[in-house]
Amino acid sequence: MTGRQVIWLRADATTFTGLCDLCLAHAEAAPQPPLSYRAAKVVGRLHSDADVGFTRCDRGHPISVRRVGRTAA
Repeated sequence: MTGRQVIWLRADATTFTGLCDLCLAHAEAAPQPPLSYRAAKVVGRLHSDADVGFTRCDRGHPISVRRVGRTAA
């Protein structure tokens, strides 16, 4: 799997929960993936005045956090 991972947030959201696609892809290749979605879970916050943020999963894979639907003031 290649490409950037992005978690998209609504205009009014300040918290997010997502899954790391790279962690899930590695887990699917394992013979018996043990509840891999728990290890892939990503949780965080993006300040209400920010449109872009960055985070990493527990294994260190980079993930962008982007806000959509914001209207210009």
